[in-house]
Amino acid sequence: MSNEELTCCATILRDGKAVDIDQARRQLPRACAVAILRLEGTVVGLGAVKSPRPNYARQIASDEKSGIAFDPAMHELGYTAVLEQHQGKGGSGQIVGSLLREFPGPLWATTYNEAMKKTLKKHEFKRSGTAWLKKDRMECLSLWIKPAPH
Repeated sequence: MSNEELTCCATILRDGKAVDIDQARRQLPRACAVAILRLEGTVVGLGAVKSPRPNYARQIASDEKSGIAFDPAMHELGYTAVLEQHQGKGGSGQIVGSLLREFPGPLWATTYNEAMKKTLKKHEFKRSGTAWLKKDRMECLSLWIKPAPH
């Protein structure tokens, strides 16, 4: 991933206000797979299959969050975002579909976004456990898991 692409992706994520941008800038180059959505050569969206973060996965599995135990070495689907003016046109589905062709699973993800929940459902993720409040956003997050293909 070039520095220019990383800067564009960080801007999209910052505008979406869903993630820690400094952490994303560090983790995106280390991701197992990154999908970048371009329109007429301009980066308008992205998504990634993140490298495993077992300690973070255990936090998500804790009783204070989802309450669902899952393999902490499983990869996470994340950083899926599309510029606001391009939302509602199927971009997140294209991004997730592209990532799943490269990395078929199993995967887990968290989201509070209703459109992303629909995208995850379309790609065979299942909502798991209980939702929990993400205090810095005052939004309820939920855990989604996609099992390994058969």
